[in-house]
Amino acid sequence: MTRLLFLSSILWLFWGCSNDDNYVEAPTEDQTEDIFDPEDIEYDSIVDVRDSQTYKITKINGKWWMAENLNYAVDSSFCYNDEPDSCAIYGRLYPWAVAMNIDTMYGKYNATFDEKIKSKHQGLCPKGWHIPTEKEWEEMLDYADSHNGDEGVGASMRTKYGWLRQTASEWVNHSFVDRPAAYTNRFGFSCLPGGYRKENDGTYDHVGVHAHFWSSTEYTEYRNESIHAKYISNNGLMNVNGMHALNDGNKYSALSVRCKKN
Repeated sequence: MTRLLFLSSILWLFWGCSNDDNYVEAPTEDQTEDIFDPEDIEYDSIVDVRDSQTYKITKINGKWWMAENLNYAVDSSFCYNDEPDSCAIYGRLYPWAVAMNIDTMYGKYNATFDEKIKSKHQGLCPKGWHIPTEKEWEEMLDYADSHNGDEGVGASMRTKYGWLRQTASEWVNHSFVDRPAAYTNRFGFSCLPGGYRKENDGTYDHVGVHAHFWSSTEYTEYRNESIHAKYISNNGLMNVNGMHALNDGNKYSALSVRCKKN
C-alpha cells in the first residue's frame, strides 16, 4: 500500500491537477439529459442486528449501497489513531482477511482464497449485504462518471464535510491544510476520508485526504502477489480521476469497508 501511494503521488505531480479552487464547470446542453439530479437521491436505512447500529443507505443505478462506513467492532479492526471517536466519524479500519471474515492466513504469500469466494461474499457486512467485488465498484463508478456533469467522479462521491485539499507538494510532505476539497455528493454515497492503517508499522495516515475501500477481489496475476487485494480509493487532491480501482493494496493494511445489498 505504502509503495503504491508513493508512486501515485509522483504521478499526481506530473498530472498537474488544479488545487486552487473548487470551481466546477457547468455542463453543456447536450450533457444535461444524462446528469443525475441530487434531488432524486433515494435514501433509506438498515439496522445491523449484531450491534443495533443504524446505517444510512443510498440507491445508485438501481443498487443499494451503504452511505456510511462499516463500524462493526471485531478483533484486529481499528479506529484511526486508536481513538474511539474516529470510529464514530469514519467507521472502523479492517485488514482484508478481517473484512472478509476469513482466516488471517489468507493475507500471507501463496495463500489465495479467490477460488472459494463467491461474487456476493458477506464478509463482515450485515446479513443480506456483501463486500463489493472490483467489478461492482467499477460499474458503480462508471455510472457515476457518466451521470455527474463535469465535476468528476471523485467530487461527485464525496460527502460535504471532513475533506482537506492539498497541493501536490503538501501531500508529499504530509502537510495538512484546512482547504476543503471539491465535493457535490451527487449520488448520496457520502464518501468519507477515513485514511488507513499501515501494514508495516501500524501507524496511521491520510485521514481527511483519502478514502480507501476494500473489494473482495484478490490480486492474483502472480502467485506471489496473493498478499495483495484490490481496493478503491478517493483522492481529495483530485476530482476527475479522484476515485478509481487500484490493483495491489497490501492485505495487512487496514482500510474502510462499504457494503452493497445482495
